[in-house]
Amino acid sequence: MSARQNGAMRLLRDRDVSRLLGAQLLSTLTFGVVAAALGWQAYERTGSALTLGFIGLAEFLPALLFALPA
Repeated sequence: MSARQNGAMRLLRDRDVSRLLGAQLLSTLTFGVVAAALGWQAYERTGSALTLGFIGLAEFLPALLFALPA
């Protein structure tokens, strides 16, 4: 192993770093589940694919707007 790989492995063995990475993974998965549930619920209530499109746009638009100035 190179020195860089050793440093990365040592960092991953750190309890605080592994907790942070685990929390980020859980947060990302939870966001995906919520987005899927929201779309499913909206489609069940309305039966409209257009509503799903609007929900997708509403989820994506803030990220796009904040990324433009950056």
